Amino acid sequence: MRRFLSSPTLLSLMFAFMLAGCSSGTAVAGTSTIAPAGGQDGDGDDEEKSYGDVITDEAVTDDGLFKVHTIGEDLFYEIPLSLLDTEMLLLTRIAKAPDGAGYGGSKTNTSVVRWQRQGDRILLRQVSYSNIADPSTEISRAVANSNFEPVIAAFDIETMSPDSMAAVIEV
Repeated sequence: MRRFLSSPTLLSLMFAFMLAGCSSGTAVAGTSTIAPAGGQDGDGDDEEKSYGDVITDEAVTDDGLFKVHTIGEDLFYEIPLSLLDTEMLLLTRIAKAPDGAGYGGSKTNTSVVRWQRQGDRILLRQVSYSNIADPSTEISRAVANSNFEPVIAAFDIETMSPDSMAAVIEV
């Protein structure tokens, strides 16, 4: 799986999404045979993976904004297709800090991101509102072209959820 990392912010983004999904730890297993779009896993292997092949009986699942599955050291996000192309505000806060290094609960970073599907991949893009223009004006196209959303990371779709309403990626 190829990933494009543009900054150390990726680790805090993934940690923030993992925390957003943490509320309960219940084991989940599935048996769907839904394959990712394109039918390939990015390595040239044409074998389709079922949900049960990816999210095994050993998975510990946390429900939240989207499901977070932990299998040993592997971490999977199950992102509902309805959340794709939706802007998400990420706020990073310090939980605890030693004396003189800040305060617990203080904000360290704010980012807006968007998950997008591109074929058999899910892209995580960083959204910027540094420059904006009224969409009804002539200049709006130039402003949009000058504010291309960079790809923070790209993930292969491992499989689809049993109801085909969510893409499962390994992060």
